[in-house]
Amino acid sequence: MVKVPGHPTAQGLREGRVTLEDLYGNILADTLASRGADSHAPSPLEATRLKEIDDKTLQVRRRLVAIAMACAALKTPEQYGPPKYRNRTERDQSILKRKKYKRKQALEQEGHTLEPLMKKHWRCAVCRQARPE
Repeated sequence: MVKVPGHPTAQGLREGRVTLEDLYGNILADTLASRGADSHAPSPLEATRLKEIDDKTLQVRRRLVAIAMACAALKTPEQYGPPKYRNRTERDQSILKRKKYKRKQALEQEGHTLEPLMKKHWRCAVCRQARPE
């Protein structure tokens, strides 16, 4: 295997850096690449639609940046402070346990035989569907 420059030229051929086969191979590869690109180019209608989507995306992105900048202007970094996390109360935890139990019970009533898959996921031994806890 031999490394060939990406775009061999006639001058490279004269200087002996590339062979005639390398030069023709590159011309053929460029021709086929152009044909492939042309055959997969979007139609004028698709190109117009893509342009509209790009324009809308740019507009949304600019709005999001403006909103972020406005929010950042309201507070200085010192005012943000550390993130606040809410500790779950015993009541919150008991509600979560009841919801999990009801979900598991409903699945078992539908004929699923649940077996633990990972820490918070279950898989039915019958149909092999996996579900979060």
